[in-house]
Amino acid sequence: STLSISNTPSGLNGSLYRVIVTGLCSPPDTSLEGTLNVNIPPTINTQPVDFTLCATGTATFTVGAVATNIGYQWQEDKGSGWNNLSNAGIYSGVNGPTLTITGVTSGMNGYKYRCVVSSTSACTSTANTNGLATLTVTAQPTVSNPTPTSQSVCANTAGAPISVRHSVSI
Repeated sequence: STLSISNTPSGLNGSLYRVIVTGLCSPPDTSLEGTLNVNIPPTINTQPVDFTLCATGTATFTVGAVATNIGYQWQEDKGSGWNNLSNAGIYSGVNGPTLTITGVTSGMNGYKYRCVVSSTSACTSTANTNGLATLTVTAQPTVSNPTPTSQSVCANTAGAPISVRHSVSI
């Protein structure tokens, strides 16, 4: 005989099964136990979100996913297509749920990031890449006139207001 389970829910993962054979003669014979392993295909349930920061800061992108034997690979698109990242230089966590980019430069403004989630289970190795996030890098403020104009006023008199003017570009 064969036991068939259709549309197997993930909640049956780890369940134990055995067969007991009975007949006209006693005693019944019982098989050893077998374990049901329910493989979960990769599914992203939380997409990475856009990140805005100043140059030289640290950006993090996070993905929430489930799968049996889950694997992660973060990718970057500089405008010419997707490329796998490696744990080197400013990048860390490229094979996990959170990508960290330390020391972001203004030249990275507009770069896009996504995570390919995969599974090495028996039923699927399909990757889920339907979300992407954009990195927005704002320039550090700079003072274009660093020397204020000095002014003198008399104490305890109603004189002209003191003012200092600077131009700041952001």
